[in-house]
Amino acid sequence: MFMTTWFEAHKVAANLLMLSLWVLGLTALLHSKKEIIPAIERSFFIIETRWLGQDNQAIEEAICKPLESIAAKQQWVHKTEAIVQKQLCHIIVHNEFELSDEQRESLFNQLRYQLGSFQLPKGASEISIFKQSPEIMLARYTLSDESGQLDYQQLLNNAESIKEQFLQAGLHDTRIRDAKKIETHINISEYTLNQYQLSLSTVSQQIQTALKPSNLGSHHLDDSMVNIRIDQQHSNIDNITVRTPTQLTLPLSVVAEFEDSFDQPWMQSKVNGKPALSISVYQTENLSIDDIQKRLYTTQKKINLQPPLKLTLIQDNTLFYENRITLLRNNALLGLALVFFTLLIFLQMKAAFWVCVGIPTAFISSFISFYFLGTSINMVSTFAFLLIIGVIVDDAIMVAEHLSDDNNQPLNTLLKPLCFAVITTAISFSPLLFIPGAEGQLVKQIPIVVISCLFFSLIECLCILPAHLKNKSNRHMKRHYTLLTISQSYLTKISERLYRPFLEKCLQARLTVLSTFIGLFIISLSIVASGWKPITLHSNIDAEIITVDLQFPDGASPDIFSQKFAQIETQVMAYKNKLEQTTRQVEVANIRSQVLASGLQGSLFITLPNYYQGNYSSQKIASELKILLNKPEQAKSLNISHSFSRANRQGQAQLRLHLN
Repeated sequence: MFMTTWFEAHKVAANLLMLSLWVLGLTALLHSKKEIIPAIERSFFIIETRWLGQDNQAIEEAICKPLESIAAKQQWVHKTEAIVQKQLCHIIVHNEFELSDEQRESLFNQLRYQLGSFQLPKGASEISIFKQSPEIMLARYTLSDESGQLDYQQLLNNAESIKEQFLQAGLHDTRIRDAKKIETHINISEYTLNQYQLSLSTVSQQIQTALKPSNLGSHHLDDSMVNIRIDQQHSNIDNITVRTPTQLTLPLSVVAEFEDSFDQPWMQSKVNGKPALSISVYQTENLSIDDIQKRLYTTQKKINLQPPLKLTLIQDNTLFYENRITLLRNNALLGLALVFFTLLIFLQMKAAFWVCVGIPTAFISSFISFYFLGTSINMVSTFAFLLIIGVIVDDAIMVAEHLSDDNNQPLNTLLKPLCFAVITTAISFSPLLFIPGAEGQLVKQIPIVVISCLFFSLIECLCILPAHLKNKSNRHMKRHYTLLTISQSYLTKISERLYRPFLEKCLQARLTVLSTFIGLFIISLSIVASGWKPITLHSNIDAEIITVDLQFPDGASPDIFSQKFAQIETQVMAYKNKLEQTTRQVEVANIRSQVLASGLQGSLFITLPNYYQGNYSSQKIASELKILLNKPEQAKSLNISHSFSRANRQGQAQLRLHLN
């Protein structure tokens, strides 16, 4: 309490303390990283191995299933998922959510040891196990061919050029997601083999040894030629040589013919019915979200495309952060205004002003802890600010009311209540700091913000606010005397004529009051138990993207699927045009379609420009689409969803699932 008394006597020191907190807080704010969500370590590992020259069924039986079985038996493994594609066995190992960092590292080493003792078939590549780094997509562009007649190579070249411009702007994690890869087919005739006394297996083995396994696609041997497909152009393999039985070394180009082609991508995309490629920009560690947003928009303006090419920003996740900051700013300003005018009724104007100054002081000061703890400004931490904005003002109001002219008690009497109020609130949030796993890394932002704001709010209440409110003159009180008298008069009448008689009757009928509250509690439980008020894991919140998923069963005809999917896409396009004609404004920004490589599963992503301001919400559009679209007879499912709670099925293949 000595510090409070000292700052009361030295008002200049109190002002310097407040100024220092503002300067340090604003400096820390400028240097704090801004991102959508904090970087968290994924709770799964990836296992991969490749076996060239074998079909997917053989790879699954000989490699994938045994490896998956080994991983599923390990301690702390929750489930495993596996897929075999393009002669690659890909296994995802999910660990249990409550694991600590030490346990997760122990599981990783345990998996690496167990998989290292597995005997792979001859010709299979070494098993790779690695941790998946978190990926946060910030923006997705589509480069579309509006004419529908442009050569695919031209479309791909322009997409590569756009990607290069984003890379030069410092956006180092920019990818073309659904492009076809250029492959080289190496053909060697039987005549050439006989001429140089070579065999098919010898040439195949030498080529595979010279190339990295990650570049190899597949190879096929028959009676007349060897056909080896690699995921790169032949200009990169001109240096490969082949050694003959006579110890003659020949360039591969002498004995083989090269043929370039495109492979089948894992999905094919269209935008508004036109062929398109997706260009995605991901979060980079060294850039904040506001800096990335600025570079995105600046680079987009510099890109100059000639018809029929069109670049469209179909998904901008940086707006999530921008909207959250706007919401926080608006709520803070509205809260300050409400607090100021409310306190103006019951306290002096000077007290109301300095109480309101204490709220931003605590907020700005909390960024000092952000800087030292490495916490970023993100969607979670800004939510914590919204959570605490109504709590930190309470202490300041208690101090301001206590220092009124008609209260002769020293400020020491408030020391214990204020400290215990802050301590108990901090203790209630502190368990969130010790939640293990990815969830713990995410939610620990909340207690850091809450405890920091409470701590600096306590400093402001005990050291700064008393210095500003101690020397109050009667002149300020008289200026406000009429309004204070009226408000206190009404409060007195309400308390004496309404509240006190009601309280006395409640005290006289204690059992009746207790029974009433117990009855209301039982009624509330009955409403929930009967299903009148349903309980859901996630809220059904309107999203700005409506998804239409069509899936055919295994063994169905891809041609029939393509026909039915095209019909649904045409119907949705016609519905979009009808909406624009009816409302005379853009209700649907774009429609993006994607079909998986299997040819039996596809999705339409209908993006709204600003769903909460348009005439049609996503829920309304989804309801009308459910009436408009009919499920094809051959289809396994046709799902239409419009909320954030939907499971993200985009780009997922059919996976085998093992549960311990």
